[in-house]
Amino acid sequence: SDADLGAAYGEMGKLLLAAEFRDQAEAALLNAEALAPGDMRWPYYLGHVYRTRGDIPNAMAAFERALRSAPLRPLRGKGVRNPRGGRASGACDSLLEVGRL
Repeated sequence: SDADLGAAYGEMGKLLLAAEFRDQAEAALLNAEALAPGDMRWPYYLGHVYRTRGDIPNAMAAFERALRSAPLRPLRGKGVRNPRGGRASGACDSLLEVGRL
């Protein structure tokens, strides 16, 4: 399925980003986002690719897409979480770092 292929591209993109192969990570993460547009992880990691390059406009756009694609719900004073279990605050923190919030 597209979601499974998107997840595979996304996981590969994460590994490439960790290994500092930013161009290859960008390509993998763009494919992941296209195949699984509702998954907040892929634009979030793309934001980090762009942030590490100093490409602030693309970083902000990617972090904003991540926030928009994550339905948020409060958990009894524990902050804001997305229903998949990931913390949405990471994208907020990243936007703060690039001066958006």
